Amino acid sequence: MRAHMLLKMSLAVLNCALWSGLLLLSFSLLRSVIGQHVTGYPSTQQLVFYVAIPLMMIALSIGDAIWGLGVNQEAPNWLQALVLAFLIPYAVAYAGGM
Repeated sequence: MRAHMLLKMSLAVLNCALWSGLLLLSFSLLRSVIGQHVTGYPSTQQLVFYVAIPLMMIALSIGDAIWGLGVNQEAPNWLQALVLAFLIPYAVAYAGGM
């Protein structure tokens, strides 16, 4: 059980660090776009893609870690692994965006 919780917390920390890094990068990119005063930018879709999705992934990761600590200590790690795996296609789309 201890190794299981260590893996879950390690995945949660890794997920939060990676997604938080992307979120900080997103804020920097959006701030530079806003500073250019171009009409229509950033659009709602850009805000959702660059801010809301990373925030959701951070919330999912933290929520799963807290749920695993309290309610169900034997909860599987599939949600943490899924959040981490979603980073790859997101990063590919992220690099081709803005």
